[in-house]
Amino acid sequence: MLDAARGRRRFRQIQQGAIAAAGFVEALADRYGQFAFVHSWALADLRPFLWVNAGSPPDARVDVRLRYTGILETGDFAGFDDYLSTVAKSRRQQLSRARRRFTAVETGDVDLFLDIHDRAYARHGLTLSDESRALRRRIVDGALGGGFGRLTAALDEHDAVAAVYFWLYDRQTAHHFFAANEPTQRTAHGSTFLLLHLIADAFARRLARIDFCGVDAPGHGDYKLSFNCLPTPFFETRLAPPA
Repeated sequence: MLDAARGRRRFRQIQQGAIAAAGFVEALADRYGQFAFVHSWALADLRPFLWVNAGSPPDARVDVRLRYTGILETGDFAGFDDYLSTVAKSRRQQLSRARRRFTAVETGDVDLFLDIHDRAYARHGLTLSDESRALRRRIVDGALGGGFGRLTAALDEHDAVAAVYFWLYDRQTAHHFFAANEPTQRTAHGSTFLLLHLIADAFARRLARIDFCGVDAPGHGDYKLSFNCLPTPFFETRLAPPA
């Protein structure tokens, strides 16, 4: 129950946090004239971004876009086996078959991951820009070098790679950041095997949750949701440079 004293403290915390955040956002806008953020689903108060250029025409204000990720709270389950029993039946059947073929191994082969990731995009007729590819490389190299990222591969019985996943970790959360599925093995369910392997590892590590990092896209988002994560809103904010 929220008594009067706790209510006043909560109001002060919200007010002080918003004022501090507003100062930060205004400083960014003044210095750079533009910014773009993908915010955590845990950020509930975006008002400081809405206050930037609040009295200006719409194209001079911060654009806010609603997106969805999938959040799996491990504390909602007694353990991984309990969790697995709630996953879509088709995924459990795929896992049962894939376990006979695949093993999961950690790898430091970034070039392998990037090659499979590029070819997976190409299968859909997509090509990453040079800027996006360079950013992807910096993210992976930086996280592996800093000890808060992992590359894990699913190898078949011939040691051929079926999928490589890149996850980021903090003290409480595992982030399903990049997934690269070998196009020639896309029907072998190596991806399902690897994803459930990493989810089991998150349970073993006693992490509080797994962030599936986006479930907006039709098809791909439904695939993630079939692993029983909950659609959870988050926001992107962007201030365009002055015309």
